[in-house]
Amino acid sequence: MVNTLNSKQKTSLIMRAIALLIFLIYARSSPAQTPERLSSNARISVITCSPGEELYEAFGHSAIRVHDPGKVDMVYNYGIFSLTEENFYVNFAKGFLWYKLGVNSFDRFLPVYSYGNRWVIEQELNLSYQQKNDLYKYLEWNRKPENARYKYHYFDDNCATRIMFVLDSVKAINVAWNDKPARGYRPDELANANILTKPRKFEKPNATYRNLVHRYTEDHQWMRLGIDLCQGMPVDKPLNDQQFSFLPDYFMLALDKATLNGKRLVGATNVLHKPQQEIRLLDVDFTVIFLNIIWISLLLIVLFAKKYTRLNAIVYWIILGITSFLGLFILVMWFGTEHYHCSNNLNVLWASPINLVAFIFIKKDWAKKYFKFYNWLLIAILVTWFWAFPQNLHEALLGLLILLAVMAKKLSNNTSEPIEEKPTLD
Repeated sequence: MVNTLNSKQKTSLIMRAIALLIFLIYARSSPAQTPERLSSNARISVITCSPGEELYEAFGHSAIRVHDPGKVDMVYNYGIFSLTEENFYVNFAKGFLWYKLGVNSFDRFLPVYSYGNRWVIEQELNLSYQQKNDLYKYLEWNRKPENARYKYHYFDDNCATRIMFVLDSVKAINVAWNDKPARGYRPDELANANILTKPRKFEKPNATYRNLVHRYTEDHQWMRLGIDLCQGMPVDKPLNDQQFSFLPDYFMLALDKATLNGKRLVGATNVLHKPQQEIRLLDVDFTVIFLNIIWISLLLIVLFAKKYTRLNAIVYWIILGITSFLGLFILVMWFGTEHYHCSNNLNVLWASPINLVAFIFIKKDWAKKYFKFYNWLLIAILVTWFWAFPQNLHEALLGLLILLAVMAKKLSNNTSEPIEEKPTLD
């Protein structure tokens, strides 16, 4: 199999392997002893790393660099977690994740992202000598084991928003964040030398969490579909001024617009690494095309099957079974976890947990009445889909809802050809 790869693909695989190895070394390393106080030559900056090609790199990264020549050059990274932590996977599922502040040398940090072919942009903070030492003192206090952990939340408390929290926590640093949100920038345009002078407008002026997640997952389309299925109405509300900063790229813009004592907070912006090749974002969502072709094909089977055949039975069992189990999963995420963005998820209206049970008891009057109600509910969703439905539904589901509406109509219609016996695959 390896021999079928061209030289470019082989190089890419080697680079990713090297990046992973460096990351593991970086994550497990212990930083050198740090000084008690910084000198007048010290610089403190915020580093922004652009999104990468891998799934876990899709949203970029932020960190704080403290560089005092001849003494220390460390990176304070709020994106560290441990798979070995007790009940990690259970807590992950529940939305109760503990992250922590990790500290390591800059010469171990930079190669992780340069080998990953990602932009690394540094914004030097325009701080006084005393402000630098106050911030440094806070970071050193924060890195202690008893202070390092924090409860991670993807939108509210992550590697980017935590830095904003740190800056606001140091009393000597009174940052004035610009009241105009950093709306309307694409990640591929943020990651270039002209990022702060030539931004392009976003397609939707009232951007939401869902809009931004969509933009950053254009190369991970199945992930985007999964996110849309799990997340509910909270991610469809227009963002306020500071909520854009949950993404490192937008936090970089927020820093550039911020002021301190009437002066710009960012004194200089430096590109520490420029990728050899720009990240290409896909313009077409192939999941929409692929899945809707499947839904249409199944719809034709349901529409033109003259009687209840084995193929027809398979379609009903699979579609109603999948939607039922998906509905149960949505309810678990809604009521059984701390993922607040999974609450009020209107996908549960079409992915009804009752579907499979009602199909099994289709000869009962209540089941036929259920499918009649379900049919009208699906029609209402389809009619209001693009202009009045309160939640943004993924376009790949459009054909599925039409298929479900037709199936529900057939199951509820007493005048249609009856199902003579319990559906079976035998």
